[in-house]
Amino acid sequence: MNSLFQRAYLASVVALALAACDGSTAPTQSTPPATPNAVAATGAPSDAPQTTSLPSERLNHLVDDLLRAQYPEGFDAEHQCWKATYGDGEAAMAYCMRPLPPSAVLEEGRQIIYVATASAADIQGNAAYRYGAVDPGMFDAFRLSVAPNGKATVTAFRKGMDFGSAGDCGCVNADLVALGTNVHGWVFSSGGTAQGTTTATHSLVAPVGKTFMDVGGIPQYVEDDQDVEYRIAIGSEKAENGWYPVTVTKYRKNERLDSRVLRFEVGAKRYSMPESF
Repeated sequence: MNSLFQRAYLASVVALALAACDGSTAPTQSTPPATPNAVAATGAPSDAPQTTSLPSERLNHLVDDLLRAQYPEGFDAEHQCWKATYGDGEAAMAYCMRPLPPSAVLEEGRQIIYVATASAADIQGNAAYRYGAVDPGMFDAFRLSVAPNGKATVTAFRKGMDFGSAGDCGCVNADLVALGTNVHGWVFSSGGTAQGTTTATHSLVAPVGKTFMDVGGIPQYVEDDQDVEYRIAIGSEKAENGWYPVTVTKYRKNERLDSRVLRFEVGAKRYSMPESF
């Protein structure tokens, strides 16, 4: 692995993150197209995560160390991703995980770094990265706490979370948002289309204890009624149990039908959607 090349690549990823702070797939199944009303669908709150002024060189170094430790199979310089294998025995599959721009935020006055990687679904000419329609994409998430002396500790992580289809997790453009007063997570939508029928789900991947979970799993498109779309909006106030409410609005052919406010359920560790909605 070419360390200089790798560090240059990571530096470019970090630069994108800091700039933001400042101002062969089967033809019958794929990630559903983005809704034309993207802001309403993803519902990212107007107040972005409270960011920190962690120097880019330090952020780069911490992310570099993390990825080296988490992906011992090495860095694929040609495809700009980290090699990984998920599953056991004959079910094991190779993936190449691309880092999303990392985010440095404040939680309870402490400096926190969120790092995620998403499986690449655009690699051609390599049989190892060829996926069938039923093969999901992968998403890995990490939370690092940075001490005043600059030392970073991984406080939560989870690898091999499966989403989407045909090797595409639908999470390559996931947004990190504030999900509560001191909790952040990635929001994205993934699913598939088979024989003209689309199903998709809104995911909210956040740290729960020492792991990450999809605390959302809220439908976006459902199989038995293709004219219906559910859009979500994350609140930024009136947090309960430290988590903001999520408003789900039901549309039929872009006409608003109804809305429900979901509260985070501590026991279930998720936002639960009413079955009758």
